[in-house]
Amino acid sequence: MHPKRKDPCPCGSGKRYKHCCGASGGAQSPLAQNAEALFRQAHQAHVAGQLDLAVAGYNRALALNPGHSESMHYLGLLALGAGDTGRALALIDQSIRLKPDDADFWSNLALVHETRKDWAGARAAYEKSLALSPKHAEREMRLASTLRQMGETEAAITHYRQSLRLAPAFWPACLDLGSALLKLTPPDIAGAEDCFSNVTRLAPDRAEGYNGLGVALIAQDRYEGAREALERAVALDPAMGAAWYNLARVCLMRDDVDRALEAYQRAVALMPDNEDFYQQTAKALQMKGKFEVAEQFYAKALELNPDSTRALAQLIEYRTFHSQDDPLLVKAQILLDHAADEDPHVVGLCFTLGKIFDRMNEFEPAFRYYARGNRLRKTACEATPGVQTRLSREAFPGLVDEIIQQNSAETLAKRKTSGHPSERPILIVGMPRSGTTLTEQIIASHPRVAGGGERHFWGEMGIKLNEGELALDETGQTRIAQACLEDLATVIGAKDADRVTDKMPHNFLQLGLIHAVFPNARIIHVRRNPVDNCLSIFFQNFNCMHSYSFDMEELVSHYREYQRMMAHWARVLPADRFFEFDYETLVADQENMSRKLIEFCGLEWDEACLRYYEDGRAVKTPSLHQVRQKIYSSSVERWRNYEPHLAPLMKLLPEA
Repeated sequence: MHPKRKDPCPCGSGKRYKHCCGASGGAQSPLAQNAEALFRQAHQAHVAGQLDLAVAGYNRALALNPGHSESMHYLGLLALGAGDTGRALALIDQSIRLKPDDADFWSNLALVHETRKDWAGARAAYEKSLALSPKHAEREMRLASTLRQMGETEAAITHYRQSLRLAPAFWPACLDLGSALLKLTPPDIAGAEDCFSNVTRLAPDRAEGYNGLGVALIAQDRYEGAREALERAVALDPAMGAAWYNLARVCLMRDDVDRALEAYQRAVALMPDNEDFYQQTAKALQMKGKFEVAEQFYAKALELNPDSTRALAQLIEYRTFHSQDDPLLVKAQILLDHAADEDPHVVGLCFTLGKIFDRMNEFEPAFRYYARGNRLRKTACEATPGVQTRLSREAFPGLVDEIIQQNSAETLAKRKTSGHPSERPILIVGMPRSGTTLTEQIIASHPRVAGGGERHFWGEMGIKLNEGELALDETGQTRIAQACLEDLATVIGAKDADRVTDKMPHNFLQLGLIHAVFPNARIIHVRRNPVDNCLSIFFQNFNCMHSYSFDMEELVSHYREYQRMMAHWARVLPADRFFEFDYETLVADQENMSRKLIEFCGLEWDEACLRYYEDGRAVKTPSLHQVRQKIYSSSVERWRNYEPHLAPLMKLLPEA
C-alpha cells in the first residue's frame, strides 16, 4: 500500500513522507530509487538461486513502491517455480496492468497459462508478446507448441517455420517442426525426415534428433537406417525411454527379437508407468516362447489400467481356464458387455474370449464372440477411407484373371532363361492359417536353414512392376534378384545358412514373378481342409487388409479364387520346383512328410526337424503359441464343432 503524505517515510529517515521521499515532485523520488535498488539486489539473489533472499527483497521493494512492476513480476515467477500457479497468475497479470507494453511480461504470462494447461490463454499471451516484439524465434516456437496442444497442427507449422526463418540454426524449433509434420493427415514424412536430419547436423550430440529420424524412417519402411539412428540415440542418451521403445519397434520389424526384448525392457525400466511399454514387452516375450514371463508383464499393464480392454485381452489370451466362473474371465465378459463398440480394443477382447471358450469346448459362446468381433471389425474397416484392397471381393477375381493371363507356361519358359541361378530362397505359400508357420518351423529347424518369417519383399516388387517402376526384363530380373538376396541376408542366422525361408502366405499371387527371378527357388504350397482353413481365418483377428475374412460369404469367394490361382501354378510351374502337400497329411505322418519337405529343399535329413518346437527362433505370426507345441490333431475337422453356423463354408467341401 502506498504511504500517505503524513505517514512515516518507509525509507527509515524518521521524517514524514511529505517531507522526505514524497517531496521530490516530478523527479524519481528517493523512495522509488531505493525500491529500484532493492529490486536489483533481489534480482541478483534470484539469479544466484538464493530464492528466500529474492522473495524478501522483492517484497521490500514493493513496500517502498507498490507500483514496482518488475518486483511484482518476478515474485510471480518465483511463485510459478514453487508451483503456486494461482498466485503466479495474479502477480504477473497485475504487473502487466502496470506495464502493458513489456513483451517479456506477456511471454511469462503465457508460461503460467501453459503450466495451467490453459492453452487459449497461452496463445493469446504469446500473440500479444510477438505483436510487441515480432522477431523472437523462441516465442514463435512456443506459440507453435501451444497451437499443437489445441489441435491446430497446420497453424503450428506456420509458426515453427517462422521461428526457423528468424533463427535457421535453432534446432529445438526444427525438432518440433519434424514432429508436427508427422501429425498431419496424411503425414509429411519426407519433410519430417529433413527436419530431423537437420537436427542431427545442428546438434549432433543430442539424442532427440536421432530418435525423430528413426521414427520418420520407420514410417518409410527404411528399417536399417532407422535402427542405425535409434542405436545412436540410445548411445547418446541411455535414459531416453522413448528412443529405447522405438529401437525395440524397429528391431522387431527386422526380426531381431532378442535386441527388441532388451530395448523394451530398458524402456519399461525408464518409464514404469507406461502401460503400452509393458504390453509390447510381453508380445516380444511371447514371440520367444516365454509365455509365463509375458503374462507377468500383461498383468502389470492391467494393474496400471484396470479398465483396459486391451490389457485384459492380452493377459487372458493364453491362460488356461477351467471354469466360466473364474473371476478374471467374468471380469472380461462384464467389461465387454459394458464397452462401447467404438472402443478400438473391443474387437481384440471378442476374439480372445472366442479362443478361451473354444479351448473350454464351449462352442456356442465361442462362436458368438468370434461373430461379434468380425462384425465390429468389418464395420470399422468399411468406415475407414482407403482400406479396400486388391484382395476384396470386388477386385480379387479380376486380379487372378490378370495374373493367369500374364503367366502362361510359354511366358514362364521365356523368362526362366534370364533368371538368377541361386537356390537360396524357399517360398512357403498358401492361405493364412493353413499351416505355413508350422511348415516353416520344421524347415527352419534344419541347421542349414534360416527362417525369414513373413517378408513383404515380393508384394512390394509386384506393386513396383504394376506401377511401372520396374520391368520384368533381364535388367529388372537382375535388380530384383540382388535386392531379394540382400533382404534375405538380413535374416537372423542367414550368414551361416544355405537356404532362407519366406512364408508370406499371399505370395501365391507372385509365383510367376518369383519363378522368373529365381527359377531354382523352391516353392512349397500348404493346403488345408477348406472349411477348417476358412473357419480358422474367421476366428483370427485380421486387419483391414484381409477384409475378405470378416464375412463367410466373402471368405468362400476369396478361397475359390485362391484355389483357381493355385490350380494354374500347378499346371505351369515345374514339378521339381513346386511342391504341394496337405496339412492333414503332416499331422497324420509328421516324420514322413517332414523328410519329404527337407528332401524337396535339397538338404540332407536332420533329426532337429522333428523337434521344431524346441527351436528358439522368434515367431511373429498368430501361430506363435501353436508352433511351440508338438503336432496335435485337434485342429483337423475342427469345423464339426461349429457346423450349425457354417452353411456358407459347407459349399467348399469336396462333396458339395
